[in-house]
Parts: sequence; C-alpha cells; structure tokens
Amino acid sequence: MYETFTVFLKKLLGKRWERAGRSFLYCGIGVTATYAVWGSIVIREEIFYLILLVFSAGVMWKALSSEENRVDLRGVLMLPVPGSKAVRAFAAALAVYTVVTKTAFLLTVLLAVSGFEPWKLVNGLICAFQVCFCTAAGYWLLCKKRFPAAAVLAAGEGFLVLGAGKYSRMFLVLASMGVLAVLLGRADPCLLCRSRTGAAKRVGSLTGDGKKGNVLRYLFRYMASHGNYMVNTLALCGLGLMFSFFIPKMGGISMMPMGFALLSLNTPVSILLSSDRRLCRGIRMLPGQIGRFAVPYGIFIACNLLVPESVFFLSCAVQFPEVGKGEAFTALLFILHSALLLTALEWKFPLTKWKIESDLYHYPRKYCVPVIMLLCAVLVSTWPVMSYVMLGLLAGEAGWLAVKVRGERI
Repeated sequence: MYETFTVFLKKLLGKRWERAGRSFLYCGIGVTATYAVWGSIVIREEIFYLILLVFSAGVMWKALSSEENRVDLRGVLMLPVPGSKAVRAFAAALAVYTVVTKTAFLLTVLLAVSGFEPWKLVNGLICAFQVCFCTAAGYWLLCKKRFPAAAVLAAGEGFLVLGAGKYSRMFLVLASMGVLAVLLGRADPCLLCRSRTGAAKRVGSLTGDGKKGNVLRYLFRYMASHGNYMVNTLALCGLGLMFSFFIPKMGGISMMPMGFALLSLNTPVSILLSSDRRLCRGIRMLPGQIGRFAVPYGIFIACNLLVPESVFFLSCAVQFPEVGKGEAFTALLFILHSALLLTALEWKFPLTKWKIESDLYHYPRKYCVPVIMLLCAVLVSTWPVMSYVMLGLLAGEAGWLAVKVRGERI
C-alpha cells in the first residue's frame, strides 16, 4: 500500500515534492501579508471549522471527479494490487494533496487572522484530513446511488466537527478516520475510476452532432452542460449585488468602475482551452483559428460577463438616481476589454502543466486581467476622460483583430 500511495502522491506533488515546497512558501507569504494588512480578528470556533470543512470537501470532490486521477487509478488497478489497498492509497494521496496544497494556505491565513493557538492548528489539520476521507466515502456512496447513506454521512460529519468540544474533537475525529478507512476498504474501485458515460451522452446531446460548425452555439450548450459555469456566474451576480451596497461607503458612483473590474474574475469561462488539452491541440491544427474559434469565444466570454455586470449596474441604478448613460458606457467598455484580454491570454498562453483540474481554479494567472482592469478603474475614477482613451484602445484592438481575421481568409 505504501508504494501505491507514493506513486499517487508523486504524481500529484511532483517527483521531488516541489509543489509542497511552493505551498509552504505561499503559506509564509500569506501569513506575513495577513499580519500586515488585517491584524487580529475574532472568529468563532464553529465558523473557523465550517470554513475548513466546506473548502476541503470542495477541493477533495473536485480531485475525485478529475478524469486525470481516474486514469491513474485505472492504471494502478491493472497491476497485481488489491482493490481495497488501491482505494485507500488513492484517497490518502488525494487527502494529502488537498491539505498540503490548498487547505494549508487557508488554515495559516485563518490562524494569522484569529490568533495562533497550537491546539487549533492540530485540530484544523486533523479535521481537514478527516473531511477529505469523509468526502471520498460520500463520493463512493453517491456513485452507488446510496443517497440516504451519503446524506447521513454528511450530517454526521458536520455534527462531529462542529458540535464536538474543544479538546474532545481531536479524539472523536481520529476515531472516525479509522471507521472511514474501513469503509473505504469496502469500496469498489471500479465505481471510482469509471468515466461518466451518462454525462458524456448528455454533453453530446447538448452540443449537437458536429455537422454544423456554429462554435458560439456550441460554447453556450457546453456551458449549459457544465454546472460550474452556471454556479460561478450566479455567484458573481451575488457579488455584484453585494458590491452595489458598498458603493456609498467607497465614495459614491465614481467608484463603480472598481466593481466592473472585480466582476471580470470568471475563472471557469476563462480557462476553457486550458481545462481540455485535447480540445486545445485539436483547435491549433485547424485553419482560420482566430475567426472561427477565438472571436466566438470572446463573444461567449463577453456574454457571460454581461450578466453579473448588468446585475451590479441595475442594483446601483435603483439605489442612485444619478446613474445614467455614462456609467452604462463605462460598464460596456470594461466588459469588452475584459473579454478581449481574457480571450487573448487563454489563446496565447494556455495552461498545460497542471496535475488535476482543480489546479486551474487556483492558478495565479486568473488574477492578471482583474488587476489590469482595477488599474484602469482607478484611472477612470480619478480622470473620467480616460473612458475615451479606453474607447480608442478598444477601436484599435478591434481594427487589429479584423485585419488578422481577414488575413486568415486570404
């Protein structure tokens, strides 16, 4: 089992565990920045563990549903390795990956904000590992369509982590980890590593038969078949509503461009090519790539950004009667510039060196465009005439794009 665990872990963290070293470096940077900016804030113990529980469970679920990890598990099952040991090693490796590369940073930041306490660090790490094992067991139960058992397991997990006392939590969580290890030993590895045939059929039915080359329609159907696109867009709509209530405290409607810039952080939409390397390679082999794919992809991103930006704009318009055509013009400029920059970044610099899909959602590149747009927002808020400069840049970019598309057709 140890050899199998090492194989999975080296696949996730690198041959020399370089990803673990980078994660610890990020933890140090996060603690230093937190102390410098926020100082100390009181966080209730239940909220502290609830944040760790939800975040760790989400990352672990994403890792379990990764097609790359399923392929690795199928490869190990071809070897003379017992299925129970393979499942335990697989779940343990994913748990270590989740805690070391994702949860550790969140835990250190929470400890830096709420005040460092050794028992809270130890309990946080143990609870994070236990939540990962519980997520793996729940994932297996859902694959078997044992929905009541999965619901009971989730409820018991929440009660155990959030309802236990300060010092009894550690022993209860360790005991439950032993129970979960036994449960995972009974799991059928074939259920964990099989491909989603039903999802594939649904995607095929939604994306059409491939005889008509309407890329824009394909992208919207692709979005309809992937729930994370819709969830992320709805979450941005909620953030837009929240930002609109902060406008009076930030200085009035002159600060609306800051909200337009922050709402450009739509991660799933901006990594469509990076998340599917085979699709990226296939598109690179086709003629007329910019006109036939990049331009519809930019329109698709603009339409996705239009939804949360419209919610933010309408909420501000309801609260402030002075919001008018000038702010609408600024919002349109930010949408078009964000879509153009996101498309260019994904088209020219796709992310290919990733282990599992969840790495893409936490890659620092996603902050490039929001940071650029925030700088533009500061300029527009300070000097409103900069809106016309952005319009001139947009016209120049559109002209350059038209020349490139025309050059492909010749």
